[in-house]
Amino acid sequence: MEGYSPSCRRHSIWCALTLFSLILGGFTSPVLGDEAQWIWATETTLEAPIETGASCYFRKPLNLKVPSEGHVEITADDEYTLYVNGRKIGEGNSSKQMDDYDITQELVVGRNIIAVKVKNTQGNHAALAARVSILPDGTERWYTFSSDSSWKTTTEEYDDWETVVYNDRLWGEAARFGVLGETAPWDVEEQVEVAKETEQSERFQIQRGFGVQRILSDEQVGSVIAMTFNEFGHIIVSQENGPLLLVFDRDEDGVPEHVRTYCEQVKSCQGILALNGE
Repeated sequence: MEGYSPSCRRHSIWCALTLFSLILGGFTSPVLGDEAQWIWATETTLEAPIETGASCYFRKPLNLKVPSEGHVEITADDEYTLYVNGRKIGEGNSSKQMDDYDITQELVVGRNIIAVKVKNTQGNHAALAARVSILPDGTERWYTFSSDSSWKTTTEEYDDWETVVYNDRLWGEAARFGVLGETAPWDVEEQVEVAKETEQSERFQIQRGFGVQRILSDEQVGSVIAMTFNEFGHIIVSQENGPLLLVFDRDEDGVPEHVRTYCEQVKSCQGILALNGE
């Protein structure tokens, strides 16, 4: 990476992380903002195949009034290259994990540009999902700028397209395919019906690096009033006016989807502690 050593950590996009983010919400500063969307070139649809070898270019401006800490979390189908203010920050080639880059040293007071090139190397789908998180000096609140239709895009490569000085006035708005964590074919199987996006995803205050995704239906668990994890990583859920339920990942795909009754001796338990198998 030409002498640059970004702080990059890779973590799996597992639905179970949603539950951790809700539990830990009271201990760290919240991020305010909408969840990232899978996006591609202007007016593209999921039904229209994307040619293998095709590339798409994205730009998102950030105007900072004070020095700020910054991170970019990014994933793409299939290959991406990330730039900040014209400098190459990193690259990746998997839509099954998010990469996290510390871009604090690249940010300046004034205008900044987050630029990404994504290339489709296989299949007939391609997309980008990213979240830019900014913590201004003197504050405790993170602000996010997630990938959505406000990101500018084009399928043509231009000189200096990744720099601040380039004028992207003629670029189009990105097409949105759906919310990160809920959209086929990247997050769920294409034949599985995906729940419609609701306003609740915009009301959650979540930690940088986490997303909100429904993993269990109301029919499976009912009204939940308490939950915890046991020593095996299974979820113990207290159902309103009902028993304790055990939720676990039967097929080992990273998503806890199987529910069974755990204990019928208590009802509407409002606090649970799993300790040494008890």
